[in-house]
Amino acid sequence: LSVNAALPVPYLTELKQLQDRIKPSPLAEVLATIREEFGAVQADRIFVDTKADPLGVASVAQVHRASWRPPGASVDRQIVVKVQHRGAAQSFRQDLWSAGILARIARWADPEGLPDMVPILN
Repeated sequence: LSVNAALPVPYLTELKQLQDRIKPSPLAEVLATIREEFGAVQADRIFVDTKADPLGVASVAQVHRASWRPPGASVDRQIVVKVQHRGAAQSFRQDLWSAGILARIARWADPEGLPDMVPILN
């Protein structure tokens, strides 16, 4: 969901700075999440590059270079693994709830001004 159409430029500039300052989750947490999501058998075939920084970090997840050995294969395939941050789903639900409240306030305060975001958030 993008709020670019609804927020003034100074707010968008500040929010952009916040997005650029996201710290990666610890590698141990990333590896534990992979094991939980894929199960031990599949996780044991995924080898995350532990010496390199994540390829990318965002508010919901981060991406790591890795290799994967398919069952029965003798060579690894180079892949990337996108791992959702712990607590991201709950945080996302809370953010949507908060955005819904703000959208209702904006609709009430200025029904002719900002686009009505309530239907999108519902």
